[in-house]
Amino acid sequence: MIANVWLYFWVFFVLLYLITMNQTINESIRVAGIYQHSNFKPVWFEWNHHQFKISKITLISDYKQGEMKCKIYSVMAEDNLYRLTFNLISHDWSLQSVWVDGI
Repeated sequence: MIANVWLYFWVFFVLLYLITMNQTINESIRVAGIYQHSNFKPVWFEWNHHQFKISKITLISDYKQGEMKCKIYSVMAEDNLYRLTFNLISHDWSLQSVWVDGI
């Protein structure tokens, strides 16, 4: 019985891995947005000469690593999930990763 549970658990994660893919990018991008109630909201970003219109912001978070302070935006565009990072010290934007749906 327990072996069957582990088998189903393993199959689920293998299938999940096969239908989604996380790709690390770490490239500079351009971002445009608006301020709403003193908070920045990205509207689109440009990567590899292609403009991506952001349809949904799924997460906004802050983090600090040593002296570097960053704000992370996880956004949906063209049915994929993108992780955008804004460096609060240098004011540079970068595309950290892309989650692509394999279906």
